[in-house]
Amino acid sequence: MNIARTCLANKKKAVEFIIDCSPDIGLVEDRLDRESILRLIIGAIRGLECAQTITRGNALLYETSGEEIEKWLAERLSPNIIEIDPGQDEDFYKLLLFSMLIPYKMRVGASRATITEFTDRSKSRGNLQIISDHFIGKIGEIAFRKFIRGFGYDTDLDWNIGTEMDKFKSDIISLKRGDRTRRVNRIVSIKSSKSLESAYAECPRNCHPGVFVKTILPEDFFLGILKNISSLAKLLNHIKDFVGEDDYFSELLTELEGEVAPLPSIPNYVVGYFIPGPLSFREKGSNLPFIGEIREGKHMEYCGNLKFSREDWQKLLFGLFKG
Repeated sequence: MNIARTCLANKKKAVEFIIDCSPDIGLVEDRLDRESILRLIIGAIRGLECAQTITRGNALLYETSGEEIEKWLAERLSPNIIEIDPGQDEDFYKLLLFSMLIPYKMRVGASRATITEFTDRSKSRGNLQIISDHFIGKIGEIAFRKFIRGFGYDTDLDWNIGTEMDKFKSDIISLKRGDRTRRVNRIVSIKSSKSLESAYAECPRNCHPGVFVKTILPEDFFLGILKNISSLAKLLNHIKDFVGEDDYFSELLTELEGEVAPLPSIPNYVVGYFIPGPLSFREKGSNLPFIGEIREGKHMEYCGNLKFSREDWQKLLFGLFKG
C-alpha cells in the first residue's frame, strides 16, 4: 500500500492509512500506549524505517505494508525500548534538579543555553518551557546510559552547567568497561525528542557520532512527578484550605486530582546513530519534508539510514572505548 507525502504529513490521514495496513501492534502494546505506537509508526514511515519511496507521475509516494510495519515493530522498535522508572532511577531526579535550575542560571549568564526557543531563535521561552525543553533534551542521555549497560559499558553523565556558547561539548566524556575507564576523544551527540513522528535524527557540527532517542513523555509529566512524590496532594490540600468552601472550586480540585496520573516508567526508543558527513549537513534556510525551513545549520539524517543493530552498537562502543 502507498500514501502520498501530503497525506502522510496529516496525522489523521496517516493513522487511517496505518489502520488500513492492518499491522499487529500487540508485540509492544504491553509497553506503549496505542497512540504512542501509532505516532511512532508514522515517524517510521516518514523516516523510511519501514517504508520506501516510489514515484508515480509527479507524485512521491511512501510504500509499506502491514508485514513491513510488524517487522519494524519486532526487529527495531521492541528491542530498543529503554524504560526509565522515576521511582527507582537516581539519574532521573538529578535531571529534574538540573532542569529546574537551568532557567535561573541562564538569566544570570551562568549557562551556555539560550532563553530563545530551540526551534525558533526569535521567540523567547518562559521558565516552564525552558525546564521542559532541557528535561526532554537530556533524558535521552539517561536512556542511552541504561542502553549501553546492555553491552557491558557505562558512563558518567555530565551535569555541569557551562558558559561556553561557541562550541558543543560531548555528551559522553568517558566510557567504563569492567574496572577500566577511558576518556572518549570524540564529540558524541545524544539528541532526544518527544516528537514521535519525527523522520530525522540530528546533531550539531563537528560531532561524531550523532545518537537519536525518541522519548514517550506525557504532556503533564511535571504534575505526574508531583503526584509520584505526594507533593501534588499537599498542593491541592493547601489550595483547599483557601477555596474549599466554594462548591465550584471544590469540584475543580476533585477533577484535577482525578485527571493527573502518577508518572509511570518513561519508555524511550533508541532509534540509532549516524556518522555525520558532507552529505548529511543541512544549511540554514534549507527545507526538508515534514519539517520545513531549517533554522540553523546542522547534520540531519533520515532515521531509516541510522545504524541500529546490536553489531552496529558493539562496533561503535568498542571504537569509542578504544579511542
